[in-house]
Amino acid sequence: MVLVSDLMKRLRVKLETGVSLQLLDSYADHFDRTDPNGDGKHTKAASVVGGRYMTPQARAGIVNSADEH
Repeated sequence: MVLVSDLMKRLRVKLETGVSLQLLDSYADHFDRTDPNGDGKHTKAASVVGGRYMTPQARAGIVNSADEH
């Protein structure tokens, strides 16, 4: 399980006024649920090949659009 504070550091975000820790915890829970192989990392290969939702082509499109260059 990833602590919200650690996730925030990884994403380089700051807590904004009006955002509850409960909401942030729900995002962390979603991150954990969508980790295809349960290793705590979201790699392109694991998300596209090992993903459980949609088609591989759709997952590749989402990952590519979110990929930092």
